[in-house]
Amino acid sequence: MRKHALTNQELKLEVYGQDGRLRMRLVTVADGLVWSDAPYVYRLTRATENGTITHERVRDLTLKTEDHAVVVRGTLGGLEIKHR
Repeated sequence: MRKHALTNQELKLEVYGQDGRLRMRLVTVADGLVWSDAPYVYRLTRATENGTITHERVRDLTLKTEDHAVVVRGTLGGLEIKHR
């Protein structure tokens, strides 16, 4: 599992990525109180001749910390994504 974190004086954001799925955790630095610890879902639904197809896993998922941000990259349903 890949983990990246951003921290300031008040909060710490941890971003985890594994098997095309993301999880984010937001914690107060002073007391360790967890405000959120949940999956972060990317979802793409597209029409086909036989109905719809929904994509929920990011292929070739990469996480990188740069310029005080976590950057998520990959492909979802054949589309390139970059989320900063």
